[in-house]
Amino acid sequence: MVAISDLFHLSIDQLIRGDAELMTKLTVKKDEDIGPVGRIIYGGLFWGAIGFLITWALGIGYEDAAELVQLPLMIIFVSLLLAIYANQKQHRAPLSRTVIWLSIGLIALMILPMISMDVSAAMAAIPGNLRAGWNAGQHGGW
Repeated sequence: MVAISDLFHLSIDQLIRGDAELMTKLTVKKDEDIGPVGRIIYGGLFWGAIGFLITWALGIGYEDAAELVQLPLMIIFVSLLLAIYANQKQHRAPLSRTVIWLSIGLIALMILPMISMDVSAAMAAIPGNLRAGWNAGQHGGW
């Protein structure tokens, strides 16, 4: 862009404004798109919550959940680093779909034990007779 603007003695602003297609690509519609970082954060939170629900349904405690995610966490972390390096080496966008999905998985696995620990602590704070009723299935049809 800079070379073209120098060649034709036009400002970059004039070049971009003259190209309607480029303007639509560069313009972010704030109502429609949260961007790649937002997708990573919200996706990680969503899949972390889904992972918690699965571990809770299977009766896996937070200590076991923390141990369970260690190997997948390391594999995803190394894969994420390799994907970022490959994108950089091939001069592609650093936040490719692969990098975004790996980042979502990394965040989900990181927060899964934290969610389990927080829910376990909250359940421990509930008085004993109320907690016993919940565990016995007397929780009002939930």
